[in-house]
Amino acid sequence: MKSFERLVLSHLKDITDPLLDPMQFAYRANRSVDDAVNMALHFILQHLDSPGSYARILFVDFSSAFNTIVPSLLRDKLSQLNVPDSLCRWITDFLTDRRQFVRLEKYVSDSRIISTGSPQGCVLSPLLFSLYTNSCTSGHQSVKLLKFADDTTLIGLISDGDESAYRREMDRLVSWWNGGVATIEECPDEDVWGVVWKMAVEDITSLDKQESVDKGVYSPMEVTVETETGPLLCRTYKMNNFRPCAPSPQYKEVICLGAQQNGLPEDYIKKLQAVETNNYTGPSILDEIKKHRN
Repeated sequence: MKSFERLVLSHLKDITDPLLDPMQFAYRANRSVDDAVNMALHFILQHLDSPGSYARILFVDFSSAFNTIVPSLLRDKLSQLNVPDSLCRWITDFLTDRRQFVRLEKYVSDSRIISTGSPQGCVLSPLLFSLYTNSCTSGHQSVKLLKFADDTTLIGLISDGDESAYRREMDRLVSWWNGGVATIEECPDEDVWGVVWKMAVEDITSLDKQESVDKGVYSPMEVTVETETGPLLCRTYKMNNFRPCAPSPQYKEVICLGAQQNGLPEDYIKKLQAVETNNYTGPSILDEIKKHRN
């Protein structure tokens, strides 16, 4: 099996290498951790030549990184990188319904079926993780996001004390890993159900701040909503630089709970409940919600 994995690895590299994020330095020919360090120093020192400038750096090491891969999401990302469908199906099947057990000396645990993550020690795992995180990039020229497998460095090149772009990219990085969030996208022949709230005009500024409009995360937009009493022109928010990814289980729970509490159609709620998550198990805003509810 190892020999076949190496054949797949070689073929996958040939297809995806030209499309990989240039800021990913791990497991690529003629690149190393030294190159990543030198690139970071180059960005920082070049920027510090300008008066009134400084840099902020965030070092991130994601725990159990290979275990976060969701096969169905990986398949979508591979398709976007022009990987043939037959190879996408093989990789999805390879990562799904794997048997796993623990051996300690002469003792062996019962086996369990695993359908999340990529096997530790598998020659494919590092590249699959790089491809899985390929879309995690910086959206602003003053912020550099360098990756070496699961070690990530976010560099903010700050001028005149304006850290807004760096803070925004930091929020996006956290959001990318905790899970996808809601936005609105035009899609012919599709319906989106929701709740219309009536509020005072003077409260719009507060609502915009809650949706991080001032930080450039969301932009307000007007949409026509069909209601039982006729169409209404409503304000909603669309995420800037949106990159689709699976939501965390906690975020999905909040969305489904809101749909149930506000009496949205049962078939629409089932559609929400069928959405796959990224199996995130860390702290989330849901912890705070439950704390206040109790």
